[in-house]
Amino acid sequence: MVLNRSLSVRMTCLGLAIASLTACDGGKNNNTTTSVVSTTSSSFASSSTASTTVDYSKLKVAPQTEQPLGLVSGDALANHIKNGLRLQVRGSNRVYASLPSPVSAPSNEAATDNSAGGKAADAGFSATNVHVAGVDEADFAKYDGKHWFVAAYPTYEPYNVDNSPRINVVATNPVTPSAEVIAQIKLNAKWGGVGEMYLVDGGEGKGAKAVAALQNQWGNVYPMMPGIGFPMMNIAIAEPAMTRPAIVSDALIYPYPVNSQVRVDLFDVQNPAAPESAWNIQLDGSLVDSRKVDNVLYLVTRFDPWLKTLAREQQQGDANRDTNETKLAAIALESLMPHYHINGVDKGALSEGCYLQASADKNVGYASLVNVTAIDLASQKVVSSRCINGAIESLSMSRESLYLTGTVFDGNWQRSKTVIHKFALSTAGASYKATGSVDGYIGHSADPAFKLNEHKGDLRVVTTQREPLTGAMSHHLWVLEDSGNALKTIAQLPNKERPAAIGKPGEDIYSVRFEGDSGYIVTFRRTDPLYKLDFSDRLDPKVTGELEIPGFATYMHPVGDNYLFAIGQDADANGRVQGLKVALMDVSGDAPKEVETILLGTQGSSSEALNNLKALSFLQTSDDQLRVAMPVNIYQNNNDNHWGGWQYTGLELFEINGITTASASLSHQGVIVAEEASSTKNYASGNGNDRGILHGDAVFFAHANGIWAANWQAPKEAVGPVMAPPVACTLDLRPAFALTLNTPNGSASAAKVVAVSGNEVFELSAQGGSGQTSTYTGPFEREGYYYVQATLKGFSPASTEVVVLKDSCHVLTEKPALTLKPFDGNCGAVVTDAVVVNVGNYSGGNACDAQVTVIQGDKRIPLRLVSGVTELSGEDVVTENVVTGANAFAAADRAIPFIQACRFSGAANMSGAISIEVQSGKQQVVREGLFIKAKDACAPEPIEQYFYF
Repeated sequence: MVLNRSLSVRMTCLGLAIASLTACDGGKNNNTTTSVVSTTSSSFASSSTASTTVDYSKLKVAPQTEQPLGLVSGDALANHIKNGLRLQVRGSNRVYASLPSPVSAPSNEAATDNSAGGKAADAGFSATNVHVAGVDEADFAKYDGKHWFVAAYPTYEPYNVDNSPRINVVATNPVTPSAEVIAQIKLNAKWGGVGEMYLVDGGEGKGAKAVAALQNQWGNVYPMMPGIGFPMMNIAIAEPAMTRPAIVSDALIYPYPVNSQVRVDLFDVQNPAAPESAWNIQLDGSLVDSRKVDNVLYLVTRFDPWLKTLAREQQQGDANRDTNETKLAAIALESLMPHYHINGVDKGALSEGCYLQASADKNVGYASLVNVTAIDLASQKVVSSRCINGAIESLSMSRESLYLTGTVFDGNWQRSKTVIHKFALSTAGASYKATGSVDGYIGHSADPAFKLNEHKGDLRVVTTQREPLTGAMSHHLWVLEDSGNALKTIAQLPNKERPAAIGKPGEDIYSVRFEGDSGYIVTFRRTDPLYKLDFSDRLDPKVTGELEIPGFATYMHPVGDNYLFAIGQDADANGRVQGLKVALMDVSGDAPKEVETILLGTQGSSSEALNNLKALSFLQTSDDQLRVAMPVNIYQNNNDNHWGGWQYTGLELFEINGITTASASLSHQGVIVAEEASSTKNYASGNGNDRGILHGDAVFFAHANGIWAANWQAPKEAVGPVMAPPVACTLDLRPAFALTLNTPNGSASAAKVVAVSGNEVFELSAQGGSGQTSTYTGPFEREGYYYVQATLKGFSPASTEVVVLKDSCHVLTEKPALTLKPFDGNCGAVVTDAVVVNVGNYSGGNACDAQVTVIQGDKRIPLRLVSGVTELSGEDVVTENVVTGANAFAAADRAIPFIQACRFSGAANMSGAISIEVQSGKQQVVREGLFIKAKDACAPEPIEQYFYF
């Protein structure tokens, strides 16, 4: 695989991570007797901190260390979180950019036994291929032996009106073989596209009792956590240590975190032809990852607390500081914590305490929360919710333990280390046990979950370290054991007795797999060395041998006791990637041996299975035979060694025989072709993830919302696609809103209610009701993002923000409620600027010369310049919030850009729909579809916008 090492800079306000590790919904924490609290709990009391008691110059970001975590709650926790918020708004808070690992391959692994396909041979059908046997993972398709639950994706072809997210319920007949879509589970369209799912076991032989569908609304808070100490900007890169720190201005950061929510819907499928909604839970925060042990679902979520009313300081000691402190003092801890809702009812905060990386020092802070929440899907209740204060990048899990890992760097960004937190799993959920660290980072050059493995109580970890100036890589193997509340290294490679490097110079790690007392690592630059490791002596692991072949493997799968099945890509003598490669290796001796290799296609050929093990299907039909299915897109090269044309998309079938003998074989059994170049349909029109199921001698393939069925021996005779029946739409028109307006002691039907979407303003119509309550409807069949505002003489206005979505046929009518409060008409001399605009200039021009204009109808209101800050000059360098003239980055050959930010304000007391026009030099940007809410009858609720040139 060729890694993309280009920088992607995202102007995003990434908070830092804390987490709470207390029990929830009655579940008990092994380290504390508290359970989830009510809103009246003293632990959630407001933590008042006057500005005179906070010395901003002493504030520091909480460090990430390998020391055991400490539980903090109440005022100490509130101050810790608020300090994290202070650090984000503090004037001249120049910081290095954080380098979180990008979201990519599955992130879970750690176990004793990884059986093929994660399903016993006598089950008769394949299940989701997982990292660890007995630890299920969410996927887009789940099978219980009778019914296949397959995520269906919106299609926008003219002849298909059904564009809503759903799950197809497919009845399978492995004897015929054949398939039929017998029902559809419609998901909540307000939560975006189709998420992944789990099945809730109904008991032996009964199939699935329920389907648990996951959906994640996205904000700007990324699920992966940045390294602690670098809160301001996210730079996504394949290998974090490759990049020198970026320097940014706090004035140019995205205004504030916007948290997403995670929703889990349970659908009763005991009658698969008529699924019914049974239960749902919503958690505040972005979904980092999930796993399921038996019927207990573990969700890892990230939530960044924020107050929208906080104002960023332009300089140290800014006048905004006192205002911010007043707001921080008034906010209670519970309002800064993530909540959860069951069937739409707010059940309060997920936790009342947090395990912190450092003691609750009054000058230390970290403003982000990561929760590990255990949910019993069978009994439909929350078991517990724990969290952790740290940089969280990946989740690894066995049936006994859960590990959270994150990468951090030393103060000069020279060296990286991986901090690991261990949790013990029990009927009470996850309980914190120990913390440790190893040098290097886990990264995403290979599936990170396979780089951690728990075996007989030991944790085996593979990391990579890069030299700061040369970029030279070194790879390391660590063996850790927990001792008390610490994870301690008991062995490592290389070492003094075994100094040989893992991999040749310049080679990166492309795949890792542990199996019992053996381990395998694939590195690659031009050829593919496969290293075999021996852990029979836990205190003295060693490399026993290697196999060097062209290309590389990205996934390895143990087959019996003596063989290894691998998929990857072929490469020429210069390391240029070619087509797909499937191989069988004999690993019975010290040095691996290649048994058989099958090549598919040429340059451009791809498979999701290269980066996602869940795309592979395995079925052990006997002790001597294993069947494998893999979805592919096959390209064929032309003669000048460039990508050729696409040939077909399908499911490739392979068979391994003679597993218990010394002469096993790998054979290609054919392919189920779903779409091919000679057909009239373009394969690119397909949506969704391709998946295969093996059941007896039957093969089922899901592609582009269709299902194909074939006999293993005759894939060319596959029947398909079997599709869900089309949706029949009614002709009635449905309103986007049915808004309830309450006006105590007033006439609700006399109010004016407008809904603003982009540049369009719709006035809603009153549909009757009592004198003080009326329902307003409209506009009809118009989905979109709306600001809705109600006004009535003698009352303060009220407003809300609403997203209106559309299913297959109609808008989903929103039913918000607004209440107008009586107003005596006395505004006094209130003057409030409604608009604040920050203009940043990277090109060296003067951002303060920009012309900023607010447009409302025929009105054009220029904004005035209120402050200008030159953040960095060409030779400045930032070190721990201090600007010096030393060119410390000269050795790194990194140019520091000139960055300038200026602030404009004005449009006093304006409200309603507006546009903003910014002219900077010869560049002009117009931002439309903005709306200023009326906070009350006298003043607006100001908005803040950011423009970059």
